Amino acid sequence: MLISEYIDHNIPLLKSSDSVATALNYMEELKLEQLALVDGTHIVLFNEQHLLEYDEDLLLDKIPAKHVDLYIEDSAHPLAAAALMTQYDLEILPVVDADNQFLGIVPGHTLFRKLIGVQLEGHGSILRMQIKYNDFSLSEISRIVESEGFRIEGLFVEDLNEHEYVFILKLNKAEASMAISSLKRFGYKVEQITGLDSDHNLDKDRFGMLMKYLEI
Repeated sequence: MLISEYIDHNIPLLKSSDSVATALNYMEELKLEQLALVDGTHIVLFNEQHLLEYDEDLLLDKIPAKHVDLYIEDSAHPLAAAALMTQYDLEILPVVDADNQFLGIVPGHTLFRKLIGVQLEGHGSILRMQIKYNDFSLSEISRIVESEGFRIEGLFVEDLNEHEYVFILKLNKAEASMAISSLKRFGYKVEQITGLDSDHNLDKDRFGMLMKYLEI
């Protein structure tokens, strides 16, 4: 599963010659608060709230952008993209190839809804972790989990406070005690929320908790 599979080619790109008014009109029509401007290998993300601070006739090439050259390679896993979008509070994420050539845009609502769909498919378990900002390493968490024979099938991240994240992980096996023990040995605060039964049922409170991670 690669992030390139989530590209939506229907999302238009902005041009440096577009005005603030043009960009805002596109955002209103698409119901998006961010759009990208691509100039060769240079990628800029413009936010609706940021553009509202400027005169509508001003051209985009005259406006300093909040996010410049923020993108992900097409070979990346969707979980890495989800973590990046959460970290920078992105609604869209540009995708490039190995030569930094632009390929397209991944919308956050599509990515997160597909990932939450994986959360609710088949057998598995849901873990909740608290991780300090400076201890965040998705690659290490994946390595620890995989060393115990598990696979991460879904991931959602939220700020808990100014010092910690909350991670919600979906593992591919219902009995997760070995993965939990291993994560705890490496100093992670982790607990099992629930397992998924053979009928794919998740109780309503837990489902509601997971769904709030779509609000990005």
